[in-house]
Amino acid sequence: MSDTADELELYWDQGNGNWVLKGTYSSDGVATFDHLFSSHTYQFKARQRRSGDNQWSYYSNILSITTKSPPQPVPDYVRDITALGDWISKITLTWYSPTNWIDGGWYYKI
Repeated sequence: MSDTADELELYWDQGNGNWVLKGTYSSDGVATFDHLFSSHTYQFKARQRRSGDNQWSYYSNILSITTKSPPQPVPDYVRDITALGDWISKITLTWYSPTNWIDGGWYYKI
């Protein structure tokens, strides 16, 4: 906050175009936002009120932040891989997927 401000209003947009007042602050501080969606863009802006004439400033520039995607787990090992050959020109491999397998998200490289 500037030296001449009495309070600051912090607004945020959850991606739907509606600006919502997060809070009013009377000193420098920190605002925490919990339970946000991953891979989602949020926008923030603020304004402050001058103590001398009780006038509100223009809104600040808009800050856009995109939350990260949660990390993918590392796949466990492939279980019980076995091979069967026809002794001529064919080998067939069989195995069980890892216990933490994600359908459609991983593939095997042999």
